[in-house]
Amino acid sequence: MFDGVTSEEAEARRDLFLTLLDAVMPDANVVAEHMPMAWRIDAKAAHAALLATSVFGMYPERSARADELAKTYIARCDRLILPV
Repeated sequence: MFDGVTSEEAEARRDLFLTLLDAVMPDANVVAEHMPMAWRIDAKAAHAALLATSVFGMYPERSARADELAKTYIARCDRLILPV
């Protein structure tokens, strides 16, 4: 990736989360095969929007809130993964 250790940690986190997601996904007969990918894309786009607002937002209060939410969502994902 681009920024060394932080990117490597993010990539490792993503890989672990994908493994967890695969383990808990409903039967293919219940959920259309493309839906998990759609959920991932939607989540990635939403998180990217938060990060963009956090960094480039014109309103300091809104930028701070976006930064707080982005960190909160990452922390929630981290809590789903047991330390290896």
